[in-house]
Amino acid sequence: MTGSDYGTHAGGNITVSGESTSIVSKGNAFAGLYALGAITFESGNVDAEGSFNYGIYGGQGITFNGGRVHSKATGLAGNAIVSSGNITIADSQEIQKPVGGSIAELGGMRYIADAGRYAKEAEIGPKPADYNVTIDETEHGTVTASPSTAKKGETVTLIVTP
Repeated sequence: MTGSDYGTHAGGNITVSGESTSIVSKGNAFAGLYALGAITFESGNVDAEGSFNYGIYGGQGITFNGGRVHSKATGLAGNAIVSSGNITIADSQEIQKPVGGSIAELGGMRYIADAGRYAKEAEIGPKPADYNVTIDETEHGTVTASPSTAKKGETVTLIVTP
């Protein structure tokens, strides 16, 4: 969806759900995804872009319970994700972009921050899974792993003792 001011604009609440749901919403002036009410992300994929102010704006709060959300504000004054209400991220989700991003507040507005400033691009998605490292029984020695659990891409050291 592409709109002259808003990609998607709702006078009330917006809920995104459904594993196969995929939304691309771009606003050429104000916001990619805008709701006067609350926005809730349950599942699916959302890509929102605002060419001036906001990628995503939720007037009464934004909740990230599941799915993957990518938001970008390309204008000079742009902020990727902003709300006049609370921004809540479920334990199963995390801010993946910007790395080290956080939720900050300024003048009653909450936003995703990059080093304390408005983030022009943000992504919220599922936390990476932890995998158990298992080693089959051995004869004539032992093999141990450190750590015993790891996320994809992390290094695991195997210690072999004869």
